[in-house]
Amino acid sequence: MGNPGDSTRVTLTIAERLQVSLEGWQTGFKIRWRIDPIFTVVGWQDIYSAFFANAARAGHRPSRITLGAYRETHRNPHIFSRGWGLPPLEWKPPQLTKDGDHFHINTADRIRTYSFLADAIRTARQNT
Repeated sequence: MGNPGDSTRVTLTIAERLQVSLEGWQTGFKIRWRIDPIFTVVGWQDIYSAFFANAARAGHRPSRITLGAYRETHRNPHIFSRGWGLPPLEWKPPQLTKDGDHFHINTADRIRTYSFLADAIRTARQNT
């Protein structure tokens, strides 16, 4: 764990989270994952497909996977990242639209993203 004031990592790495997830499942706990936010960077389909395939091959069997699209409560994520001492963003969000209290990726793009990932998850599970 860490402290944002001293630039140490606040959350576990993905590898550490996966290890804890697998240990919990092997101990008999119901495991659920939340993949949020989903970043549609260059090559994102291959990146996420490989993640789910590798996780399935390693024995991960979450009972539920919740997907969350990129969204912002404020229109300037750069201010947020600077406040936490994070490096500059390497990804530029697509055009976002105001929806309730947040700015979201448009509905059609979210549906396409979720559909692709649902298929990638099913494929990963079927191939193990």
